[in-house]
Amino acid sequence: MANATQPSHAVAFLRPEIPLLLTAPHPRAIPKNPTTWAGHLRKRRASLGITQTEAALHLQVRKQTLSSWETGEAVPNKAMHPALIAFLGHDPSAGG
Repeated sequence: MANATQPSHAVAFLRPEIPLLLTAPHPRAIPKNPTTWAGHLRKRRASLGITQTEAALHLQVRKQTLSSWETGEAVPNKAMHPALIAFLGHDPSAGG
């Protein structure tokens, strides 16, 4: 018998007469000639073949932080620029 303070687990069965469409978000395209920090970060991470989690660990930031930079929701603050330039191998703000 389950304890009332513990969460219960339930299983849902789908009915075949009800159509179900599952979709995943479309990945952002990797730019060939990036012009933003977001594009440069996505391109470099893709070229290295690493996940956001792996890149975030390398940069010593949270995965959510890197994700927000890669989507353009946020931009890295200037204190992060040296680490990002080292990761990228160039300075995007210098036009390179």
